[in-house]
Amino acid sequence: MLRGLAPTVLVLGCVVLWASGFLGISNDDAARALIAWDTAHTPSIDPTRSSWLPLHSLFLGGLMALAGDPRRVPFVLSLGSGLVAIAALSRALRREAVNPIAASTAVAMVACWRWTLFSSAAGAVPEMPSVALLCVALERWCARKPGSWWQTGLALTLAAGFRYEAWFALLGFALFARDRTRPRWEVAATLGISSLVPVAWLVVNHFRRGDALDFIHRVAAHRSAVTAVLAPWWIRWTEVPRALVVELPWILLLGVALWRAGPRPAVVRIGAAMAGAVLFGLALESARGGGATHHAARTLLSVAWMLVPALAVSIEALLQRGLARSIAVGALACAAWSAPHPAEVADLGAPAASVVGDMAARRWPHAPWCLERQRQDALWIEWRGTGAGQILPDRVFGSAPEHASRRADKCARARGAVTSSWELEEALRFHGFHLVGRVGPWALLERAP
Repeated sequence: MLRGLAPTVLVLGCVVLWASGFLGISNDDAARALIAWDTAHTPSIDPTRSSWLPLHSLFLGGLMALAGDPRRVPFVLSLGSGLVAIAALSRALRREAVNPIAASTAVAMVACWRWTLFSSAAGAVPEMPSVALLCVALERWCARKPGSWWQTGLALTLAAGFRYEAWFALLGFALFARDRTRPRWEVAATLGISSLVPVAWLVVNHFRRGDALDFIHRVAAHRSAVTAVLAPWWIRWTEVPRALVVELPWILLLGVALWRAGPRPAVVRIGAAMAGAVLFGLALESARGGGATHHAARTLLSVAWMLVPALAVSIEALLQRGLARSIAVGALACAAWSAPHPAEVADLGAPAASVVGDMAARRWPHAPWCLERQRQDALWIEWRGTGAGQILPDRVFGSAPEHASRRADKCARARGAVTSSWELEEALRFHGFHLVGRVGPWALLERAP
């Protein structure tokens, strides 16, 4: 029963989010899904041609090509990654003989955190696959079994192909991975394997863009463009630690007990080292004007999950002091603090556009239809309207009234059309289209066969 606590929390949390209309965190999710869908047909080592790492698009695109309905694959990948992370850490804690109640409580507390649930319920986000691979790497290294060294290296290098936070985690692993029970060559070989993807990405940037660190400069330039005034240095240096205290104060509070818990298992030491390295890297990026430009708290996912073993040992130490009732109350309070709030969920994603995309896919399953991309959330319509064997919509850009007639001509032979501008809607009516539905700012029009 205890083993099923964290998976149940994660799955139920995702189901509740989906029932509320949540499908993604930002418009980037829809863009990533569309890029992955394009990559499935035209593979590339640099599918996004941006600072985004390529592995998510390549892996997700491959799965979408194999699946019957590509719209469901991103959600399966995200939720499946969360379950893998839970399974890996739970197995590592059982191997270290950590109290089952403490282990289950620790994993469940991080599983119910809003950004764990958002990232597990959202389609086409790379955060949870990266976290899952880091958790697998930590579990494999601490297993100390024949062959676990190359499995660790493989998981680490794959994680580094999904998110840049994993690059910092590699640094923490390299500093604390030394183990007297292992041959020295295993550590060196593991680090060599784990560096394959980062080195390859640097090489790709050097030859395709002329600068191995092009992705760093792009992120810094984008954040500078969207930030009116650069904050003082001390605010930038403390931005990430302050976010951690606000999002996960209980990890810091319970971590105090860890220092009195006696000898710490390797899974705790290495996990804490990886989390610390990620925190340092994020703070460094923030200080130099880089880092995430929206929903920055999601970058703390790897920190939270790497600290799960430390949290479990801390709870175990408190249980040994007879504080079980206090832990239960504290865990419930933490769940209430960390869980998604209804107002916060309503601000994420694009529910109206997602509904319109689903309606278009059902209404015109094998017919061409036209989508006006005047609004940024039109990406959600295009993604949700993408089905197996379906013809992708002709994209119509612009919104000026004088161009409405010319844009309507492009859609004249389409079976249906989706638009958010009344100019194009009126122009389409002259081509025999009639209104069949309206959701928020979006109108669905259909032409008689």
